[in-house]
Amino acid sequence: MEHKAQLKNVKYRNWVRAGLGIKYVKEGLEPFCDHLVNQQHIAILDKVKRKHNLSAVTCGLCDVRTLQPDHVQTKTRQCPLGQTYCNCLHPRGKISCANKVCGAIYDEIIQLHASTPPAPNWKNTDAQQWCTEPWAVAKCFINAPGYEANKSRAVEFDCPGLLHVLINNIEFQQHIKCVITGTDVFSRVRKSRNDIFHSHSMELEDTEVNNYIDDMIELLEDEHEIKHRQESKDAVKNLIELKREDFITTTTDEAEIRRVAMAAINEKERELQQTILVAGNEFRTAAAEGKRKLEGKGLVIKSELQQKRRKLRKELVMTNDEVRTTATEGKRMLEKEGQAIKANLQQTAEKIEQKRIGIEKQLTTKTVEAEQNIELKLQE
Repeated sequence: MEHKAQLKNVKYRNWVRAGLGIKYVKEGLEPFCDHLVNQQHIAILDKVKRKHNLSAVTCGLCDVRTLQPDHVQTKTRQCPLGQTYCNCLHPRGKISCANKVCGAIYDEIIQLHASTPPAPNWKNTDAQQWCTEPWAVAKCFINAPGYEANKSRAVEFDCPGLLHVLINNIEFQQHIKCVITGTDVFSRVRKSRNDIFHSHSMELEDTEVNNYIDDMIELLEDEHEIKHRQESKDAVKNLIELKREDFITTTTDEAEIRRVAMAAINEKERELQQTILVAGNEFRTAAAEGKRKLEGKGLVIKSELQQKRRKLRKELVMTNDEVRTTATEGKRMLEKEGQAIKANLQQTAEKIEQKRIGIEKQLTTKTVEAEQNIELKLQE
């Protein structure tokens, strides 16, 4: 479609209006986000200072990839703060902060993250800037790649980045009335931004653009704090103007939205590449971990079998020894009993012999006496 014809296309102009709406939302949130990020940074450093009784909170030396947190894993090898991929789970090669600062900030970031389980994006941050740059800490709450560059003000971030920070930070949620559920207006606007700028047709129906803008207005009129800020009021006025049928989109507006859309597409490509890279790394890590676990289990089973084998051998040796001991003792007992029986038999034989001799003596005496009596009878 030629550019002149495209400018006359109502659906294309709707797409440009929706893009302008996202721009106004970002402008309405920038000072609010800067205020929250700066105040939280002061509070974190103060908490770390009191925790370790420090006179000053300074470092600038630590690398988040090799940082040892203040906390340690539990006896069951779990992160006590609930983080799935925590440095505490892989303590080998981790270094404690020499100034007792960065490990404590690491713990604070985890505990402030609103997701379950908490999942700070450590790839977006530089721990060497934690003590001096509030947004270096805030970037941990942007659960999307592409925010690694040094940025120190909300104006340097895109609208999704600001919405991520508000959605994923427990303390920041206390400054908005909206309850974050995943289908809330903050989440809807973040999703609509992606739908708008990732659109291949760059066209929207009237109902679509009006629904998008209504959500944007609802977000900026959150009654807790945002609604009462002047920049939010100005952004709402601009959004209401966008809904007018006679609103004119200029070539400047169009060029800006196209530029933002191109940046969003490039960002999406980086995000997909990062997702593929992370998935590949996680797969390799999981495979290596699985191999280590299997090898570990194999060693445990082998050790248990060896222990059982040694135990059985020991029991078998003991059993053989017991058999030999029992046989020897039985033999000795039998020999002893045999000797006793032999002695008893000898004693009995001797007694019988003595009785026989006694009887023979008695018989001899009686025979002599009988013969003497017969001779006396014959003489008479």
